[in-house]
Amino acid sequence: MSSYDLKAQKRTADGKGAAKKLRASGHVPGVAYSKQGAPETLSINAKDLWDVTTHHHSHGLLNLNFDDGSTLPVIIKSIQRHPVSHKPQSIDFLRVSLTETVEATVPIALIGESQSMKDNDGILVQSLHEIHVKALPGDLPEAIEVDISNLEFNGAPIHVSEVALPQGVTALTAGDTAIAVVNPPDVEPIVEEPMDPADVEAIEQAERDADEQDKDENGK
Repeated sequence: MSSYDLKAQKRTADGKGAAKKLRASGHVPGVAYSKQGAPETLSINAKDLWDVTTHHHSHGLLNLNFDDGSTLPVIIKSIQRHPVSHKPQSIDFLRVSLTETVEATVPIALIGESQSMKDNDGILVQSLHEIHVKALPGDLPEAIEVDISNLEFNGAPIHVSEVALPQGVTALTAGDTAIAVVNPPDVEPIVEEPMDPADVEAIEQAERDADEQDKDENGK
């Protein structure tokens, strides 16, 4: 799998005030964590980060390139986004070794189209959207494609164990976990129209008349 390069700067200032100044200058504060050693605080150009996480590479290997010529291989651990604009507000990376496997969560991309959906108006229901995997950092895919062409109307779902994973990638999600199924179309509920008030009054009057008639007959 390919990797993507991203420019980064090392920073020493920390705290909310420093982070606020960074964002105001068009940068995003970041931290690169490591299994061994102290975390390293970083600064990433906001536009470059938005481009990478939106259009290019948000689940595979990233190479952070610094001004001094050094490179740091990482994967994205988490991104904190603005609640309205969804733009990154801060980002956490995980430093990796290119020769050691890592665990990551990779999104599922459904491909193909079930003929049963066309012929029987079946509804595709996707119950799993990500697969937990293990691989070398360089083998991590951006997405795992799952072909749904063979799904049958009201038939068995496709499971994780049936997915053809990229070379070097091992699924850690249980193999019997269902990913998607084609269900029958939803049956529209029968909605009773409200009765006209005049009809309701007529029915109630008829019931009152019947009660009066019963009283008269019983009183004889």
